Amino acid sequence: MFLAGDAESKKAKRLREEIRSSARVKALLANRDRRGRVEPRQNTYAKWQGAHWTLVTLADIGYPPGDESLAPIRDQVLDHWLSDSFYAEFEASTKAEAYNKPGVP
Repeated sequence: MFLAGDAESKKAKRLREEIRSSARVKALLANRDRRGRVEPRQNTYAKWQGAHWTLVTLADIGYPPGDESLAPIRDQVLDHWLSDSFYAEFEASTKAEAYNKPGVP
């Protein structure tokens, strides 16, 4: 977003705050459950709206780093990545087979 050394300038800080309060960010963060997680709770990778895509988009548009209010979304992604299903290995001979079973083909 900024050239090296520019990230702490007044202009950069002002822009990050504009991003934080923008309509786009409000829309991205609007679909949260009561724990602060992005809906739908069960699908971290829901196309463009799951927790993963929410964090990716926030990073892409220059959302200010270190915002602890995003911790529930971060935790939702980490819970998914660290779930037991990622420790279950299986063999799949087609792409469809690989997507029809939880775990790592």
